[in-house]
Amino acid sequence: MDESRAAVRWLYSPFQTTEARNGASTMIEIEYIVKDSRGVERLRTADKKAADAYDRILENAERLAQLLRADQVLPNLPETDLENLTIYLARNAREVEQILKGKPMEREQTPPQESAEPVASLKVVKA
Repeated sequence: MDESRAAVRWLYSPFQTTEARNGASTMIEIEYIVKDSRGVERLRTADKKAADAYDRILENAERLAQLLRADQVLPNLPETDLENLTIYLARNAREVEQILKGKPMEREQTPPQESAEPVASLKVVKA
């Protein structure tokens, strides 16, 4: 991980201590904070795997953004929209890879929501 990004930092150690003198126990927890390249906090979690995975997503999104900027793809796209697009693509890298290989998407199709009002069925009419 790139330390200049301040990507994943842990704040506390993960163990529990017990004081024998008065019987009180102290819980010490880990918290991982994932920040983007500008230092903006993007994720706060106690799960190291989730923090590492999100850090990889941010790194890949930054690489995608550099590619799109260098090739002048959508030059008028606002920076926040470019960031949202590249994070989406990085987060869905497996699906994007499948599409680029010419394979069908393996996503689950969500069934259409039922409306409160009944809908009349349509008939095909030949002209």
